[in-house]
Amino acid sequence: MEQTPNTLRGLSASRFKTGHDTPDGKVVEEEVVALRSGVVYELGLRTTVGDYTADRARFEQTIAGFCFSPLLSG
Repeated sequence: MEQTPNTLRGLSASRFKTGHDTPDGKVVEEEVVALRSGVVYELGLRTTVGDYTADRARFEQTIAGFCFSPLLSG
């Protein structure tokens, strides 16, 4: 497993990447995890090795377009 520092909309985050074998073949998983005001945000990708390059590009687009909901007080 790899862990690297990352950001999610300017907020400190961690990125995790791992690969493992399943009965259907080898898969790759990536997650970006951030904590904001007691809420854990987790964006994840799980794909096959063969589809990883294309799926990772879409995952990066998802991360780039992610928006936090406004915090409610009270």
